[in-house]
Amino acid sequence: MVIKTVDLLMENSDLQTLLTRAVTSTEKLQELNLTLENDAIVLSGKMKLGLTLPFKTRWGIQVSDDGSVLQLSLSSLSVGLPGMPADAMSSQLMNMLATRLARHDSVRVERDTISITLTPLLAECGIHLESAVRELCVTPAGVTLKVN
Repeated sequence: MVIKTVDLLMENSDLQTLLTRAVTSTEKLQELNLTLENDAIVLSGKMKLGLTLPFKTRWGIQVSDDGSVLQLSLSSLSVGLPGMPADAMSSQLMNMLATRLARHDSVRVERDTISITLTPLLAECGIHLESAVRELCVTPAGVTLKVN
């Protein structure tokens, strides 16, 4: 049997499991939680920078032109401390994520973007991808990857 086109739905619980495997809580990043909105992924939790500060980020998501890489771009960051400069917090958060994700060959962190090679990511879920992802859709129900 050969499947040429498929819509793959990764539900919030699937993504939370992947997040937990990839970025385990540390002394500096704690209580990480992932939720989905239309066209965005929201990551919240607490980060320790002297004080323990709650944070919430919103990430845009797209697939590369060749369909092999998922790109998450930080679009907003809010911190539970009034007057805290978002730029400084963004840099600190990205450095923490880069440190935690460095052990994964399929993940790169550059400035405000996390790039994930899809084949190894999906293999962790028991899915062996041999085709390119041509489109993706993010809704509160999950992330749908259209493969053909």
